[in-house]
Amino acid sequence: MAYPRGLGSPPPIFATVVAAADGAPVLVGVAAKYSTGAGAQAAGGGTCQHEGNGQWSYTPTQAETNVDGFGIQFYHMDAVGDGPTVSVITGVMDSAGRIEVSGTKNTLDSEYAALEALIATVTAKTNLITAGGSVTVVAPVDAGGDASIDAGYDYYDADGRALSWTDETPATWPNLTGATATLYVGSLAVVGTITTPAGPATIKIELTRVQTATLAAGVHPFHVDITLANTHLILQIRGTLTVS
Repeated sequence: MAYPRGLGSPPPIFATVVAAADGAPVLVGVAAKYSTGAGAQAAGGGTCQHEGNGQWSYTPTQAETNVDGFGIQFYHMDAVGDGPTVSVITGVMDSAGRIEVSGTKNTLDSEYAALEALIATVTAKTNLITAGGSVTVVAPVDAGGDASIDAGYDYYDADGRALSWTDETPATWPNLTGATATLYVGSLAVVGTITTPAGPATIKIELTRVQTATLAAGVHPFHVDITLANTHLILQIRGTLTVS
């Protein structure tokens, strides 16, 4: 973005900050980090504040704008990519209110490289906010994550028959410490157990003969929802359950 250089009252810079775990807006705890392409960050000397619904603003100091270009990271350790970075190219404002950009090629190259690195980080993180990823499964769940059972029979973990899904290594699921897993299929809503919640986690669902008897023969869609410790709800697994 083009930005006026050296104004006495610089305009604010805006960005939206979302959590890496589930994409929820980050409402507190964001700090501005300032850099000029010199290989170091410093705490912003201006004012960083939450505007609403995860949108944050940073108003830099006049001195911070008196360079050819700078970057502001809206930093939060739990955000996607540790928080978005806004790259700013400054210029002198003429009498018509137009900004004449005069940055150097090296500064531009540095800022574009930072943007490309951030895009790669965001893409890697957002790819995890899905029900995808490789999963290790145990019968009666098949390699694709779908399951098959017989109506009117028990499926207990003690018998090695619980429905079970395990995240891949290294873990791609969010940290499930303090979370709750619930299977939804037909009219059933069954709370399961989570082992190794910090990852790679395993989700196990036990079904009683009474519960399986309520399912008609055929193929039923199912999904496993996760309520995280922060109360955020995510869809973790979905597939089909074949009932015989």
